[in-house]
Amino acid sequence: FAMNVPRIKLAIALASVCLSGTAAANPACSNAILSGGYGFTGTGINVAGPVALVGRIVFDGNGGSTVVRTVSSNGTIAQNVPGSGVYTVSANCRGTLMVTSGVTAAQSYDMVLDTFGTQVRLIASDPGTMGTIDLDKQFVGAGP
Repeated sequence: FAMNVPRIKLAIALASVCLSGTAAANPACSNAILSGGYGFTGTGINVAGPVALVGRIVFDGNGGSTVVRTVSSNGTIAQNVPGSGVYTVSANCRGTLMVTSGVTAAQSYDMVLDTFGTQVRLIASDPGTMGTIDLDKQFVGAGP
């Protein structure tokens, strides 16, 4: 038993070095981690009734975004709806997004980033709305 104690200590020391190196290599969360195009789908409810949407949002890495989406609001379809947005990402990988377009009032969301910013989860944060949107980075490793 006494001979195994140094091996256990060595294994613990190696594990802590490996884990600390991995943590240091992970990118920090900030506005810069959101950059490029993300495809998304979402469902929810607003004052008009059920809502479903699909589209693409492009984040600029500096807190700005552009979006084009198709929206089904209580069965009324609006295609190629453009919009722009502003976002913030905190060091804890949580943040906010506000999107405006000519069709609807500004929409606010709380968000959390997963998988080094390649996945983003949104929940509507405006009174009278309920919905979630999932964003996935497009063309990971292949550009914007």
